[in-house]
Amino acid sequence: MLTTPNSALRRIGDGSVSQPALDLLYAIGEWYNGAEFHRDGQLLSIATSQPPNLQTLIGCGDNFWEYRYADAFDELVSLGWVRGSEDPEWILRKPVKWAPTQQGRAAIGDFFREEFVEKYEHIIHYGSGLVGDGDETLTHRTGVELCHFAGGHESYATGYFENHPWERVEMYPGDHGHARPDVASVDNWTSWEVITGHNDLAGVAEKLMRIRDQYQYVRWLFDTRETAFRVLSFFHESDITDIRIVNAPYDNLENHSLQIGQDYLKRSREDDAYCVNGIDKLETLQSLWNLKEHFAQTYNQKPPNKSTL
Repeated sequence: MLTTPNSALRRIGDGSVSQPALDLLYAIGEWYNGAEFHRDGQLLSIATSQPPNLQTLIGCGDNFWEYRYADAFDELVSLGWVRGSEDPEWILRKPVKWAPTQQGRAAIGDFFREEFVEKYEHIIHYGSGLVGDGDETLTHRTGVELCHFAGGHESYATGYFENHPWERVEMYPGDHGHARPDVASVDNWTSWEVITGHNDLAGVAEKLMRIRDQYQYVRWLFDTRETAFRVLSFFHESDITDIRIVNAPYDNLENHSLQIGQDYLKRSREDDAYCVNGIDKLETLQSLWNLKEHFAQTYNQKPPNKSTL
């Protein structure tokens, strides 16, 4: 069963947070950071599994959950550290009530920074104890890990880019404090950008203009189709970019399919009156997840790493 490291227990201080609540918060932090959980003969991770329930992450039976952790979860909700059942984060069509809020992510850093910086030092956000940037939701982190997993699989990469296989793929490449993609090949040929509904659209547009000069092929992963067409509409209308897309801007966002979006981009590339430089491929979290069976077997055969729980 997964429990809080002894070093973190010393930071409880005045006892305002119970140890069972910290156990749950630690499990959430490990999932967020990309650890691998072996439960009932299955390998679970943010890149390869739909979010399991928190009892599975902790690894305890029903009776012990009710005895020790049911109230502890309510404690995390009351502290505002997880979303709760009234406002879950929907990831891969599942409601995740234990998804950490911004305050919860800050608490993870407060309690487990030392452990996580040591374990994930090559991709950790400076000082936070969390992989990636400090404002990334669990949905965004899921997208980043899924892009990293997909891009690192040889047959998947070469299937799309026969002349440009990704020999090495990195998450959050480059220096902290500078514009950088979420996932990219080390040869600067291609990159992934992960965008969710909470992102600042102006900031996304500015990033588009920067990264398209750094990478020849830029792929975009959105949490939903609605987000994708909202972002494309903003690119088209904004003075920040020179993007012009066929039939943009788009109304009734939920009525547009990913295939329609790809068709609009293709038609825009073929007409000099339009410009889609830096938007080479669209995916949603669900569409990329639906492809994972093409490369999951290879992943599940690899040996456990030091993150295994």
